[in-house]
Amino acid sequence: MSVRTALITGASGSLGHQICRQLHRHAETVIVHASTPASARAARVRLIRTGWEPGRIHAVSADFRRLSEVARLAADIRRHHPTLDLLVNGAGAITAPGFTPDGIDTTFQVNYVAPYALTRLLAPALNAVSGRVVTLTSAAHRDARLNPDRPGTDLRRPAEAFKQAHLALVMFSRTLARCSQRRITAVAVHPGVIHTGSFATVHGAGGLPAADGSAHVMHAVGLSGAHAHGSYFEGLLPGPLSAQAADDNAGLRLWQATAALIGWDYTGCRLPGWRPTDRADAPAAAGMAEGAARRPGPHGRP
Repeated sequence: MSVRTALITGASGSLGHQICRQLHRHAETVIVHASTPASARAARVRLIRTGWEPGRIHAVSADFRRLSEVARLAADIRRHHPTLDLLVNGAGAITAPGFTPDGIDTTFQVNYVAPYALTRLLAPALNAVSGRVVTLTSAAHRDARLNPDRPGTDLRRPAEAFKQAHLALVMFSRTLARCSQRRITAVAVHPGVIHTGSFATVHGAGGLPAADGSAHVMHAVGLSGAHAHGSYFEGLLPGPLSAQAADDNAGLRLWQATAALIGWDYTGCRLPGWRPTDRADAPAAAGMAEGAARRPGPHGRP
């Protein structure tokens, strides 16, 4: 396995850090993402201390609670890295109850809507080199159901939003594999019950070491052939999908409804080109937060 450029979101966490360490032998350049500039710089320093050459690690930041920051991040990455071999969607968290400035449940946006937006905005860079998208999700998706035409609705507790988000991630990964017409390889993986911040919030003590989870993610990174495209793994083995996750029509409806939710005007089963919302200074991107403050959100919320 040889990777020229890889982006790891959530690289400041224990699992993200271990994934970056595993990539040391395979990637020429790793872009480490965290929610703030300070945490991104700290993640880079941690990797340098493990033996990484400083020139091979680039630190970037974006707060996934703000879609305008996701758009800015994608624009910055494409400006400096026109091709992207690997995207690992690893950022996620269970947040306090509430809504983002974009009018979306915070946990649902951080865990699903923001990765959806980032992946689609980076599609041209991924397409250019037949890149791979590995999306970290959870077996807990089998405990959830969502309305694919109105994603992110009827969420009463953050833990419920977290499970629905991971169901949405599995559905999105499978739809991405179909819509990319094999230009992009998309794999979803449950890395195991890892002791991360989200795990501790739900379960308290326990969970596997992050190094174990990173090995499962790297297995998904290295998959080839029929085992890779559109697949879902739990650890090292193919995992069972819920009925809704396996529903191709529901996956396409979710793809389209999510695009509508964040105000994009291209909702078809195709990868996007560069649109006004892809620029941090564009009125559409800048207006996402402002519009949410001025009017009810997409589901009637302020």
